[in-house]
Amino acid sequence: MALKELETIQFDDEKINRMQAFNKKFCAQFLNKEIIDGRLVAINLSTGSNTVNHGLGRKPIGYWVVSKSANIDIWGDSFSETSLTLSSSGTVTGSIWIF
Repeated sequence: MALKELETIQFDDEKINRMQAFNKKFCAQFLNKEIIDGRLVAINLSTGSNTVNHGLGRKPIGYWVVSKSANIDIWGDSFSETSLTLSSSGTVTGSIWIF
């Protein structure tokens, strides 16, 4: 799910048009970073291998564990266009940021 580019509206006032152009260029620096173009996904993992659908519409480059209900290890095994396979050393619920 790609983030949308900042929209501009043309005005008669050239100062406003220049400010919009500057803001659009400034925001583009951040919108083009893969880590921002991600999703927060709830997880419910059991011990061993688990498939998590991500909905990014592309192959992810990584993930961060945002929260987890137990002191267990989570590691990634493989990423695809639609899902990632995570392994867990125990049963856990929580959330991950997939980017």
